[in-house]
Amino acid sequence: MAHYQQKLQERSLKQSMLRKGNCLDNASMESFFGILNSECFHGKEFKSVDE
Repeated sequence: MAHYQQKLQERSLKQSMLRKGNCLDNASMESFFGILNSECFHGKEFKSVDE
């Protein structure tokens, strides 16, 4: 078992895999992160990773 799969299992998380070759599977998440980036992070500078 890969390290990341073990970490998922320890946290009771389920790994999700997209279907090969279907770019529309992830459209809703791409849209969400696009809005998040434009409304929350666009133009901001962070001094550290923790910020």
